[in-house]
Amino acid sequence: MKNIIKYTIGMFVLSTLFFACTKDDAVVFDEFPFEIEIVQKDTVTVNYPEKTVFKIITETPVSSNVYMFKYESLNGTGIYTNLNNDTIPENQFITLDSLSLEVNYISNNVDSDKIRATIKRGDEEKVKDLLYEVENNEYSLDLSTAITEIDINEIRPFSYDLFNKGKDKNVTYKRALYIINGSGVVLNADESEEIKLAEFENSVEGKFNYNVKFKEKGNPKLVIVGEDSNGYIKRDTLSYTVEEPPIRFSVTTSPNSTTIGSPYRFNFIIPENQGTTTTNKIRYTIQSGSANITYNSTPVNPNEQVDVPLSGSFYFDAVSNSEQTLNITFYLENGGVEVDRTASINIVGGTFALSAIPEVSQAEAGSQVGINCIITESGPTGAPYSLVYSSTETGNIEYRGTVYAPGSVIDGITDLTFSLKYLGVNEANHRLSFTLRDKNGNPFEATEQNINFINTQHTFSAASTGTTAFTDTPTNIVMELNGLSTLTYTMKWTADVSGTFVLNGISYPTNTPILVSPGNFTGAFIGTSPGRSNLTFEVTSSSGKTASDDVDLTINEFTFNFDVPEVLDVVAGNTAEFDINYTASNNNVSARVFYSINTNNGSVKRRENSQTLNSPFDLTQGTIGLRFDYSEVKTYVITWSYTNSNGASRDYETEVRVRNRDFSISINPVTNISFGSDVIVDLNLSSQQSPLTYRLDGYSFSQSGMTLRNQNNSIVGNSQSIGFGNNRFLASGYNTNSFSITIYVIDSFGQRKSVSRTFSINAPNEEYTSDIGRRSVNCGVQAGEQRIYYIYTRRISLKNNNGGVINRVQVYDENNNLINDARNLSIEPNETEIIGETTCQTNCSLGPGPCTPLGRFKIRYRIGNSWTEFKNVNL
Repeated sequence: MKNIIKYTIGMFVLSTLFFACTKDDAVVFDEFPFEIEIVQKDTVTVNYPEKTVFKIITETPVSSNVYMFKYESLNGTGIYTNLNNDTIPENQFITLDSLSLEVNYISNNVDSDKIRATIKRGDEEKVKDLLYEVENNEYSLDLSTAITEIDINEIRPFSYDLFNKGKDKNVTYKRALYIINGSGVVLNADESEEIKLAEFENSVEGKFNYNVKFKEKGNPKLVIVGEDSNGYIKRDTLSYTVEEPPIRFSVTTSPNSTTIGSPYRFNFIIPENQGTTTTNKIRYTIQSGSANITYNSTPVNPNEQVDVPLSGSFYFDAVSNSEQTLNITFYLENGGVEVDRTASINIVGGTFALSAIPEVSQAEAGSQVGINCIITESGPTGAPYSLVYSSTETGNIEYRGTVYAPGSVIDGITDLTFSLKYLGVNEANHRLSFTLRDKNGNPFEATEQNINFINTQHTFSAASTGTTAFTDTPTNIVMELNGLSTLTYTMKWTADVSGTFVLNGISYPTNTPILVSPGNFTGAFIGTSPGRSNLTFEVTSSSGKTASDDVDLTINEFTFNFDVPEVLDVVAGNTAEFDINYTASNNNVSARVFYSINTNNGSVKRRENSQTLNSPFDLTQGTIGLRFDYSEVKTYVITWSYTNSNGASRDYETEVRVRNRDFSISINPVTNISFGSDVIVDLNLSSQQSPLTYRLDGYSFSQSGMTLRNQNNSIVGNSQSIGFGNNRFLASGYNTNSFSITIYVIDSFGQRKSVSRTFSINAPNEEYTSDIGRRSVNCGVQAGEQRIYYIYTRRISLKNNNGGVINRVQVYDENNNLINDARNLSIEPNETEIIGETTCQTNCSLGPGPCTPLGRFKIRYRIGNSWTEFKNVNL
């Protein structure tokens, strides 16, 4: 390495001298060799990030050099991430911002991974291959039991341990239990629930207790299988030997230890289905100690056999009258087979214990702390008791008005519940130890207690965010309280002006206690009257100490003016424009306005962009140009509700009175109307020019069957649009000498008017004439005489003396029978046309003679669409 350094320096000096001797610009040599040093862990845990560090080693670092890094996976599924666990793309160079790169390597599969890393500077590259052995996150899974030789249906305990031995503490687990080479059940620890076999359940770390029993003789196995969230599987096995049950029983004592004269029991359990006879007998022998034993209230002596149940549980009662360790053996006999079990119990004199608990764990130095003491006894009492205490610091204890120094004996204690008062003199953690002795001098060491005596004085500061404020405007007061978290603190405030103080959304009047805690907190003062004010805040702790601070504020009165028009008078069709003006004495008071309209067919819009004004909208000082859009002639009421951040509110109203735009209509008179001709109906509309539109709203005739047509012969619709000036229509279909028409017009705001006109029609004028023709018919010769008869034909003619063309004529007889309906006629004025005829004839058998044709008719004709009335004609 030294040679490389010397060579590099020599070349640098030589190049410097060379370029110093030329007039060209100097060139700086900055391409120094570099190497890569890698710090990695050869073995990593699956799915767990492990750090790898790439260090660039160069003799002379140059700031202008740019290093780049990339990697590719040659084997395995591993990737690099940054320290925030964001994936670094594979096979893509990234630029390094320093000569050291720290990455995490993570792989999701157990394998031998290989990574190729490349670092380059310019055209120079360094390539390194890295090997990672990816291993499972190790954990332990162990089955254990004290007994593997059991009888059929005998319940025996077992447990399993599951502990994470690896680095990744976020791994989760599940486990399943199996019984193979036999059948049986697994129960929970208290035998209240059967555990499902061959089914995975989630498990946490720890030791877990269960029970197992098998149903037949043999060599079954209990297997546990565990799997972590990475798929790592482990298993463990317990092998059992299961036999037919011999005669057996169990005996336990309750309690395990007792006092002189206190009763206790021997509890027996005999399993079912054992022995060869139907009689069980028990006797006992005592190896040490003495006891009075009864069964079902009957005394039982040593070696005296007593009949007991064949199975199930039962007990013997016992009592001992001296301190001892009783060792006793019981013998169960069935069919000449006898088995024994041994039990023992400690019989002691009265026991006692002391509990001494301070009322608080932290207090003011120099103050007394109460200590509540309780003596619990079992058996004969040990009173009177004596107490000795010690302290690691300076202090003393007061008991019933007497002060005791550490090491002094407090005697004559007969109450099982009593109180002490400990005075801690200095600031420190005082560790207290207590030793209680009974009347026989037997000691009991109570649990050591700690009381931390400290200085409880607190500090408090308050400051406002400004020196001036406006009435009804919150001004933030930033406060800091430094004190003990074990104490409670209350704060009160006063001010020279009226107002309120708000903290955590609650308003407090002056001199009202406010519960506060150590730390930083912010409240707000809202002055309701102007003036110069001194705010005083005082904080008192539960130890009785106080701290205060003052804040000076000048409160100015806040005023505002919200100006909206009370009335807008608008002619229908005109734009309803108006302004809102707002001024306030303080720009820091935010304001907004809600508004509502008493009907749903009006809206308020901004004039500048025609957008609907939001409700609410924020209000800034100045003028807002608005307009009111409406669609009916009526009075609209806009209600404005002003509010500001001071809590002030006020309502205003604007009436928008939209009235009708006047218009008039008329129908021109027409004279000398020939019957049957179309009647010209000229409707005139006049109004001031406006954006309103007009249309018909219906029309009616005094005669039924009449029609009103446009000049293009189309029927006039009931809601047809009309324009200003003259609107011409044609009426037809009348059948009298006069008729009336009424026309209704409505504007786009619903204003409706009507006009009527009666038209007189010239009476129809015509002439009817008739003539009779006769012709003879030869009937032949009868009785030597020649006979004939006559046919008479009467024709009716009509002369048109009207101004229109007659296009149809109907002729009825006097019995209203239609005898002729002449259609598609075209009898021009002053023309005559035959409109009907009748015939009659004489009878040959009667001989010659006259016949009289019918001569009374009812006739009507049509000109255009108009029919004349029926006219009786005698011809």
